[in-house]
Amino acid sequence: MSTEETQAARDLAKLSSTTTLTVFFGMLMAAINRRQVTKNEEFILNAISCTTNMLFYDTQATNILTNTVRCEIFKTMKPYLLTHVNEEIQIESVRVISNLSRHCELCNTFLEDSQFIQTLCVVLEHSLRDLVFYSVGIIINISLHGKGE
Repeated sequence: MSTEETQAARDLAKLSSTTTLTVFFGMLMAAINRRQVTKNEEFILNAISCTTNMLFYDTQATNILTNTVRCEIFKTMKPYLLTHVNEEIQIESVRVISNLSRHCELCNTFLEDSQFIQTLCVVLEHSLRDLVFYSVGIIINISLHGKGE
């Protein structure tokens, strides 16, 4: 991680301590959930892209979000994995979940969600290389961080 990225992570961590990010993500997920892709495609894509970029800095080391916020983000993104209206939204949604999969608690949540696992298997059959690439990353992270039964 470069010095610039490290500073950005520290800045985000400071915001998190004041719950600004929790409020922000709560409002952003609520805004995404209220809208339909067919009517608000650009907003949804940009909101999901914003989430992807912000989650890049939420690592095991920085831990700027709570698991509750991460679960809320996951629940919002999950339906977009199989969207056929906009492939960019699909890819960004998988990237969000890939970033979330760096956290053990979320990997356990993924393992408990059979619908998500089935959806992930369907996504692996897709012809878009990026979609498959990020899905495989999620599976690798689940195998590394999730508790196996």
